[in-house]
Amino acid sequence: MTRLNHNINDPVNCFVPHSPPVISEISSGPFIGCKWAGNIATRLRNFLPYDEAKRHVTSLDISSQESWRIYSKSGKKPIEIPGDPERFYKNKGWLSWGDWLGTKRTATRDQSFRSYKSARSYVRKLGIATFAEWREYRETSKKPLDIPSNPNRTYQHSGWKGWGDWLGTGRLATKDKTFLSYKEAQLYINSLKLENRTQWRAYIKSGNKPNNIPAEPSKVYKENGWVRLNDWLGNNISQKKSKRKRR
Repeated sequence: MTRLNHNINDPVNCFVPHSPPVISEISSGPFIGCKWAGNIATRLRNFLPYDEAKRHVTSLDISSQESWRIYSKSGKKPIEIPGDPERFYKNKGWLSWGDWLGTKRTATRDQSFRSYKSARSYVRKLGIATFAEWREYRETSKKPLDIPSNPNRTYQHSGWKGWGDWLGTGRLATKDKTFLSYKEAQLYINSLKLENRTQWRAYIKSGNKPNNIPAEPSKVYKENGWVRLNDWLGNNISQKKSKRKRR
């Protein structure tokens, strides 16, 4: 229970829980020993000035909006501090979530980032190999503020070519690759003598597949020659059956 430090009828015996009932359900009248002269919502919105509230919040070591949302619903947040500070302190001191939480991070629209080539050069030296690793890295304090967390959005019209280009892995999205025609690719795959889907998948993961041969031929050649996997691998089932019968 937390004492409510406001001008109420009975300041000695009035206590308010960390998580009071939904405000919309209570309009006036007694509330846990308190005699309210007016609307309870109005009294509970008697928040601290922005600078005072921010001073308390920055001492909590909360690092993100998501962490703030969890904290504001935990029951630990003083009632004198709003759960939606961005809306309440609009035109009353609000600058950004970075300022409110003390992380100094600013909204993407307010930041100045390096050029695509400069940022890409920095990122490639980190040795990050996958998008999952990048997502983990961008949440740490190691990422410079002038390197965007979502480069695909920031550089969408100024150099972006895919995550493979950004990370330096050389992996490109299927739409960005140039593959052999179906007949040419099929001829090459037929020569490998792969017998089934399991062997095809193992081959894809082996690192021996040329870049101009798609890993998902059924999608790439859907409208350009694709029949089925057996045709792709060169396994004519009907021919095999006939050979077995002759034996």
